[in-house]
Amino acid sequence: MSFTNPEIQISDLPSFEDISYNDLAPAYARVNAIVVFVIDTLLMLGLLAAARLKFPDLPTVLQAVAICLALVLVALSTVFSWYAARAKRYAVRKHDLAFESGLFWKSQTIQPLRRVQHVEVARGPIDKRFGIAHVRLFSAGSGAASFTIPGLLLADAEQLREFVLSYKDSA
Repeated sequence: MSFTNPEIQISDLPSFEDISYNDLAPAYARVNAIVVFVIDTLLMLGLLAAARLKFPDLPTVLQAVAICLALVLVALSTVFSWYAARAKRYAVRKHDLAFESGLFWKSQTIQPLRRVQHVEVARGPIDKRFGIAHVRLFSAGSGAASFTIPGLLLADAEQLREFVLSYKDSA
């Protein structure tokens, strides 16, 4: 038996631009925006209070500027988190799962289903409140989740888990 290693042209490789992606649950973007807003607001209030204690004689104009700047930063951060969550998409294909994210720096991850050793559906308290969940896939040779799809409706997450498990059983 002789070894062969034929050359492959770049144009002959499969194109991932043709993937038909699914959007995440609409509640996912709202949850992200709410959580970011609450955390950022608490952080900014803490920073403003600390600054007031450290500099009690700060002129009123500078205090007003600091408050306005804090409000703008909280608003920008909240809006960014909403758009970033809306930019996340996933696709289920016969032999793999694809996940795309990123507003400015796009990232595309493809997980072959034959490499999946374990799959779980996870929900935190906020996720439960909004009826969403995320699916974590664990690859062979890795102790940590190698692939996570957040913001799925619970029924979709459970159906995806069953699909991955049935693929694993049939392989």
